[in-house]
Amino acid sequence: MTKAVFYRSLSHFASFTVSGHAGYRESGEDIVCAGISSAVMLTANGLTEVAKLPCDIEMEEDGEISLSVQKEDDLADLFIESLYIHLLTLQEEYPEFLKVVTVEV
Repeated sequence: MTKAVFYRSLSHFASFTVSGHAGYRESGEDIVCAGISSAVMLTANGLTEVAKLPCDIEMEEDGEISLSVQKEDDLADLFIESLYIHLLTLQEEYPEFLKVVTVEV
């Protein structure tokens, strides 16, 4: 199962971590994992390459990715909230393969 944890500070998303393999199909054929990975990379690239916002990104060998914005920003919040909503939608369709959690910090 893939687990996505979003850290929220008051009304803004501060960071997220996505880890684990969905397990919907074998690696390379898993549409759930592919959808999650694509959305996460779109968000990370949108924040850093398009919006040019300073972010700390860590990618582990096992596929875990963590991203945190260096300062509170409305545009960053929109990017991360969009990912959050997208993953909640995927969770509704594939509840056995994706778990989305929100943590207030």
